[in-house]
Amino acid sequence: MDIYSYLRRPDPAYAAYYDFNPDVDDDFEYLQSRGYGQLDGPVMPGRPTSHELRDSVNAISDEITKAYTELKVAYAANGKVILEQWVRMTKEERTSALQKAFGNGIAQQHRPDIRLLLKALPSIATGRFKVNPGTWTELTKHREVFKTPQINIEDLALFPEHLGLLWRSRATNHPVLFWRFDLEASYLARHTKVLVGPFLPRYVVTFSDLTPYANLVALTSEAVSVGIAPEPKLF
Repeated sequence: MDIYSYLRRPDPAYAAYYDFNPDVDDDFEYLQSRGYGQLDGPVMPGRPTSHELRDSVNAISDEITKAYTELKVAYAANGKVILEQWVRMTKEERTSALQKAFGNGIAQQHRPDIRLLLKALPSIATGRFKVNPGTWTELTKHREVFKTPQINIEDLALFPEHLGLLWRSRATNHPVLFWRFDLEASYLARHTKVLVGPFLPRYVVTFSDLTPYANLVALTSEAVSVGIAPEPKLF
């Protein structure tokens, strides 16, 4: 199977769709067939140009690199003192500090993504989806929570050592070591289409410990053969 065949078949339903509709060229038609963009369905993904998406990737890459540098410097300078103070604080004081730092973007309980999905989609526990009116609209209000469900009051305030582990690991290791973990942390949101990214066929984002951290790469046979882009896989 050639590289473009892989890209046109990211899931079995997609493969079946093209097998039975060989003349379909518009990928958005496939997405519409899966309920995207319909009333109270998943949001139709944006369709940026490669230039627009590359500018976005570069901006986010620079932001992540800057945050990592600041985190590393702060940890080296004051990490030990701050973490000792953090452990001595009461749970209420730690909760107040986290809420001040994250605002409404931090959830109260462990695995808030599971709790939100169970509340909005009760039938998900049986392995079936029965979408109620307003479901997607309500769920997308909590995008930040779905992106980083591991960041929550219960885990970081109730167990003070968790913040030390989080800060130490992120400050002493390059972000490239965490991209897959962070991606997998949002699995439920991506699988249920609460989080929908931009749609640009035949392009991938690669990560490295060099500068820039992230790059948008055109997925061509030549790019794969020389190792610039990864070999695409059916998933």
